[in-house]
Amino acid sequence: MQNKKPNLLLIKSTLITAYTIGCVGFLIPVLAPLFQVLTPIIILLTFALLLYYHPTWNKKHIVFLGIIFIMGFFVEMIGVQTGKIFGNYTYLDGLGIKINGTPLIIGINWVLLTYCTGTISQKISVHPFFQILIAAFAMLLYDLILETVAPYMDMWNFKNGVVPFKNYLIWFILAFFFNALLSIFKIKGNYKLCLSIFVIQILFFGIISLFTNILL
Repeated sequence: MQNKKPNLLLIKSTLITAYTIGCVGFLIPVLAPLFQVLTPIIILLTFALLLYYHPTWNKKHIVFLGIIFIMGFFVEMIGVQTGKIFGNYTYLDGLGIKINGTPLIIGINWVLLTYCTGTISQKISVHPFFQILIAAFAMLLYDLILETVAPYMDMWNFKNGVVPFKNYLIWFILAFFFNALLSIFKIKGNYKLCLSIFVIQILFFGIISLFTNILL
């Protein structure tokens, strides 16, 4: 007898609750350090849910996940070490274990974002090229918001606190390339879960950005 997976409504409610608690925690300065430690754990758990609810698995899906993780991680590592890709920035301690100054979790985050935005854009009835373009713009929007709170959340910090234009340009190019791979590999995740995770994260970072810029 196969085990029945938990209802998605329950999972989405749990995610909303968890991210709401995280949002409040980050906005209370005395609690923020605790929630900084929890950040990579929440990313891992969110990613695990995506994998658990992936509709069908085959070898090419695993290959895709591995390619995006490895490429995402090594691009970030080269970027940190040289400053020639995204600009001069340094990873702080809020994303957990690092190799050569780059958190391992950052590779997973690239996979998570590509998987979610690609799955969402596939539901839009346009040519696959435009689906990829929409997904890349969605990832760019995510980064635009995240950059405003990354230093406060102890994730990373750019030199002199200035995020260069090339950071967003390279981010968009990578997002487009990764989503093109997702389309080529014909990866389709659980649409409702992907949409929920992406919207929840956008609201999570957006609210923290709004309040920290106003109050702190």
